[in-house]
Amino acid sequence: MRAFKDYIHEKLTLTQARNAMQQSAGAYKNLLDHIFKGEDRIYIPLLDVTRNDLKNTPLTQKVRSHIENKGIKIDEFNYLNGYIRSNNQQMKIGKLIKDDFRLSDAFAHDPLRYENGLEIVISRHPIDIAGMSTDRHWSSCMDLNPKPGTKSPGSMIHKIKDDMEQGTIIAYLISKNDHNIERPVSRILIKPFFRQNNPTFAYGTDKSYGKFNETFEKRVAEWVEENLNQGKTGRYHLHPSIYPDTTIRYKQFGEFNVDDFLSDYEEIDGRIIIPHGLYWTGQQEMTELPFKGKKVVIQGDFIVMDSVLQSLEGGPIEVTGDYNVSNNDLKSLKGVPTRIGGSFDCSYNKRITNLLDCKGLFVAKEFDCSNCSIESLNGIQKVISGNFDCARNKLRNFIGGPTIVHGNYAASLNPIMSLEGLARQIDNNLYIAIAKGGLGRTFTDEEVAQYSKVGWSIVSRIYDVKEDLFDLK
Repeated sequence: MRAFKDYIHEKLTLTQARNAMQQSAGAYKNLLDHIFKGEDRIYIPLLDVTRNDLKNTPLTQKVRSHIENKGIKIDEFNYLNGYIRSNNQQMKIGKLIKDDFRLSDAFAHDPLRYENGLEIVISRHPIDIAGMSTDRHWSSCMDLNPKPGTKSPGSMIHKIKDDMEQGTIIAYLISKNDHNIERPVSRILIKPFFRQNNPTFAYGTDKSYGKFNETFEKRVAEWVEENLNQGKTGRYHLHPSIYPDTTIRYKQFGEFNVDDFLSDYEEIDGRIIIPHGLYWTGQQEMTELPFKGKKVVIQGDFIVMDSVLQSLEGGPIEVTGDYNVSNNDLKSLKGVPTRIGGSFDCSYNKRITNLLDCKGLFVAKEFDCSNCSIESLNGIQKVISGNFDCARNKLRNFIGGPTIVHGNYAASLNPIMSLEGLARQIDNNLYIAIAKGGLGRTFTDEEVAQYSKVGWSIVSRIYDVKEDLFDLK
């Protein structure tokens, strides 16, 4: 176990570090000691893949798919050096994907492209927890120092003491030569969950702060489940003293009882209000949603992706955040709520053939119905406030689709034969590329202009898809 003096090289002042140690009162020395085995920190590799596996990583596939969906033929894909070749022309990957901020950021900070590599450090030490946002390249309400131009530190610094008292630990993404955590890339809090009349704790992860790294988030979540949540059963709630930030409020282990679950929530005018998001990703036994006959409102995100869901019936009637049911086995969108306050994503559901069940649905942000088998856009709302993605479907025209799209309109890899019904206003790019040898045709800018005013670029071309690595269903 490291001595106090070993930590004073980090970003806290000596006074702040001493305060953190006093608040902890030495409790951290016994916290999860069967995991830490007398150490304050655990260092684990970020990646289990080698560079030879590079072409098969999820991020690499997303980057290549994003470029190809623009109708760009890739003759050479040099991911490590950040460029592609197309028709004897070299192009920078970073520029080609800059219209997708999260993807662009993930690519820019992919550890496979780092010379020295990255690793994860998981710490129970109070100084590492107290310094989660102080003098870092990110900011949060847990910053102990006043922000530039203000006289006040973060608004929730009084909750740091609760984190240390109740057993929160922290994961940092660092360079392999930065074991003192002086310049971390990002961080994730790992917070305790309790179950009434049960002495054991479970753990859940907060969102990451700093540079977004999909591999980091996934690896930390896997470590938590494998090392801290094994053998847990029943429903655990986030400890009430802990500031939730973006952490889910409960974790369910084992069999789910809907009546027991809903009994904790307030009912107002026949509507059961769940004041947080629900995240049921990767549920390999969930073929249907559990709220049939009940009017449930989710005040947050509703995420049931990468599962085997066959129907949306029995789901919430309203979601104030994002609604993501991508990569399931849905055959229709019957049961979709009437209002979604964030983005809607039903992509990668190959049995969905139409959007008629979306009639009356309002989506406040982006709408993604790509990689399905949709033959008509009838039923969708007329104004999309963000991006609209209907790529890789079976559309022959745009009849019934949105009339205004305040973002990108992505419709590549459809057998489009007519521009009839195309949105009259597209604020960003229009993608209508087709595959070589497939159905559909290309269109000139002049032809597009007869139907739509496109703010940025029009991509309508043919490219050769010899090996489709991105049809995940």
